[in-house]
Amino acid sequence: MDTGEQHLHTDHASYRSQLLTALQLKIYAIPEEDLRLTDDESPEEAAARFVASRRTRNEWDHAVGPFLDTAGLVSWLDYGSRQNVSNAVDRGDILAVPVGRRVLYPQFQFSDSGQLLPYLRELLPLLREQMVSPWTQALWLNTPVPNFGDRTPADLLHRGDTDRVLRLARADVGRRAS
Repeated sequence: MDTGEQHLHTDHASYRSQLLTALQLKIYAIPEEDLRLTDDESPEEAAARFVASRRTRNEWDHAVGPFLDTAGLVSWLDYGSRQNVSNAVDRGDILAVPVGRRVLYPQFQFSDSGQLLPYLRELLPLLREQMVSPWTQALWLNTPVPNFGDRTPADLLHRGDTDRVLRLARADVGRRAS
């Protein structure tokens, strides 16, 4: 092995070690009730679900991402099938954005334990009235609002401040309609 290959191998080993340490810290930080322990899922299956849910990198990461792909979302949320994810998108439970022939799911709409963003189901139909593109909806949800201390609507929804976000959405949709 030449020096370049040896350096690369060392970097990967160091990264893997640091990643394992960081994952362990994150797992211990998850409240026990959010671990979604079930009698029918072994730790190995839970680990496989986690690895499958590893985010997909995209040029939109800085504005809206990171993202999950469909297979990752099926596994992470234990949806059972791609059709169940598609049905959740059709119902307005999950925001999906097209990227070429693929569909990706912005991770901001989920908590670290996989819970859906509160009130997204009520908010998305309202946004769709004037923001047809799911990308526009995702950008709206992730644009800092000066009146909210530069927090994004998605941040506020995660904090439970749904009334302010719904009022802002209604006002923005009303302005776009006129």
